[in-house]
Amino acid sequence: MDYTSTILIVDDESDIRQMLQEFLAGEGYHLAFASSGAEALAQASSLIPDLILLDVLMPGMNGFEVCRRLRADPLLADRVPLSDHLDPGPRRTKKADRATGNSRI
Repeated sequence: MDYTSTILIVDDESDIRQMLQEFLAGEGYHLAFASSGAEALAQASSLIPDLILLDVLMPGMNGFEVCRRLRADPLLADRVPLSDHLDPGPRRTKKADRATGNSRI
């Protein structure tokens, strides 16, 4: 039996979710989507995805808070790599890198 990796795509903008879906659709992944922080937490808990592509600039519960809560969950903390898809421009901070587990050079 083959294993299909699951990617959870979290973004409040539907066009971004659609673009990522089109980009990843032919690669054989199981794709799941969330449009808010609360929805992301619910999806992550039920799916235990292999990867979460997380927008950090969302209304309500932003990506930093989502990431903090995911990292606090023993089922998700060490199993699910998080990747923010925020433009790595001047808005990016060390706090953002620490929250998502990314490193800066």
